[in-house]
Amino acid sequence: MSEQRIKDLWIVLQSGILLALLVLSVLRGAHRIAAVVIAGVGLASFTFLYLSSAEKLTRAANLVTALRLVTSVGVFLYIVVRGEGAIGYTLFLLLIGIETTDFIDGYLAKRTGPTPFGATWDMEADAFFLFLLSFIAHFIFGLGAWVLLIGAIRYIFAFVFTVLPRPSVYPRVFRLFAKSVCVYAVLALISLTAPFLSPLLGRGLAAAATVLLAVSFLWELGLGLREQRG
Repeated sequence: MSEQRIKDLWIVLQSGILLALLVLSVLRGAHRIAAVVIAGVGLASFTFLYLSSAEKLTRAANLVTALRLVTSVGVFLYIVVRGEGAIGYTLFLLLIGIETTDFIDGYLAKRTGPTPFGATWDMEADAFFLFLLSFIAHFIFGLGAWVLLIGAIRYIFAFVFTVLPRPSVYPRVFRLFAKSVCVYAVLALISLTAPFLSPLLGRGLAAAATVLLAVSFLWELGLGLREQRG
């Protein structure tokens, strides 16, 4: 089986497991247990992705991404255990630091040359971080279940694109929009931990992120359908 085929199957399998755990968390209410399982599933699945690739983590960009992944899981579990007691400047700055590594690994990748594995490794780590933040936003900070869509939408569309076409070429304006929206969504959810920000403003920022992410994925779907029609 080719490395690309393994990656495609991995994305679908990971998406299904994470979405199932999210639904169970909402229906059964055992979010702390679910959080531990989600963290374990995430680390195990990324370990499998790494082992199935010929590329190793000796590349600086991949190492930084791995650090972001492990740190985000650790902080996620800390917040789940502490609850709202975790809110403070230290947590806010730590989360900002985690997100900053996304720019660092991007810079390093450009310096050393991007690779298909590095791009997937980085993109999936970003998606998982966003998934963890949306989980916290709902179960810890009390935002409505709608906020879970911020983290879940990428995994929902992983299934959509198994039956509908994904564009082979992305316009530059779309790539810029999609990347900007992803960064904004992460920062919007991180803002919920900022002691100096009003809860109402935080909810507004998260709501805007939900809409923008929906637009981004629907735009991508539209590009694929238009390309298929020729």
